[in-house]
Amino acid sequence: RKKNLYRTYRKKLDEMSRLDKKEFGRDEQYYLNRLNFFHELFIYSFNKYSRQTVLYSIDQTDHLNYYFIYQSLVFNCNYYSDKYFRKSVRRVPLSMINDVYRFIENNMKHFERSHPDIITLYYFSYMNQTEDIKYLKALQKYFRNNKRRFDHNLTMMYYIVCESFLKIKVRSEPDKYKRESLFRLRNEIIRNRHLEMFFLEGRLIKPGIYFEIFNDAVNLKKFDWAEMFAGKFREFLPSEDKDDITNIVKLILDFFRKEYSDIFTMLNKVKKRNTRQFIYSRYIKMMMLYEGNDLDTLRYEAEAMRKYLQRLMKRKNDDRDLFVRPLLFLRYISFLLKLRDKNSSLKSKNSIKLISDMNKPSKIPEYAFWFEEKIKETGKLNVQNGK
Repeated sequence: RKKNLYRTYRKKLDEMSRLDKKEFGRDEQYYLNRLNFFHELFIYSFNKYSRQTVLYSIDQTDHLNYYFIYQSLVFNCNYYSDKYFRKSVRRVPLSMINDVYRFIENNMKHFERSHPDIITLYYFSYMNQTEDIKYLKALQKYFRNNKRRFDHNLTMMYYIVCESFLKIKVRSEPDKYKRESLFRLRNEIIRNRHLEMFFLEGRLIKPGIYFEIFNDAVNLKKFDWAEMFAGKFREFLPSEDKDDITNIVKLILDFFRKEYSDIFTMLNKVKKRNTRQFIYSRYIKMMMLYEGNDLDTLRYEAEAMRKYLQRLMKRKNDDRDLFVRPLLFLRYISFLLKLRDKNSSLKSKNSIKLISDMNKPSKIPEYAFWFEEKIKETGKLNVQNGK
């Protein structure tokens, strides 16, 4: 009787071992069902005195535990990366994540030696949860000291999480130090051909991401690098967006290099259907009018831009962040016009505050370097005129 029961039990385990993985369920159900199965196999293996089966069941259980740790970190990263999550609302960490953190920390040498994927996600999860740049620096140090443990896919994963975190920091706190850090990282990715290989695998680059990388370089006055990036990765843009995005890129570069001959022709090619590109074309037009000393037309364009943004803000309540920087840009255009009209002095309280605000991350306008140059020029002009 005992022998018969034992044979039935063994048969059941054999049947389970041949089941398709999907039969074990999904996510936490899959994890628990598989864990139970390997625990049973582990117990059975002692009855059979099979060392090989014992080791196999231990190995499979370890894999399942790594799977659980990995998925917990992925979920926590996504939880705090949610773009619809308002930063003003304090989130409670996932119930298991602190246990996962502690387990990794108590076995850090093992994970650092054998699981660079889990270490990468561990630091990225902390980055997203705390927004503390010290975890980025810790990950970068680990990568530098353990490059041989990172294959192509893991290296791409490392660069993606670092770029993602720095990009978020630059958007929320766009100071020059963070912009420089993001630029250096992107330069390293492109220099080592990781980004190129990523797209050569058959992916397309989103126009918004392409323009963002280009424009971040322009804000640092890295015009040659911006042109290199734009030319190198143009072929990976969707065909329907290629001409429009190439036009706005050329428009911006031509303006800052003072190659003005085709600018107004290119401005007329920018379509309103792409809100972001249209806004940037208005930036160029207003700066161009200021450079050309056509101040009356500039006042008209600035007011038209203000009304355009107000109409958009009523329609796009879910994307209000899109309008913060354009309104800042108009604020500094208005300031320049007041200086030129001699309705304001660089020594006035309002002027001192505005100039001081340009060093505050939340108050930096797009192409702040251009405004700094024009404010200095206007100051020198007013001194010469005895004002």
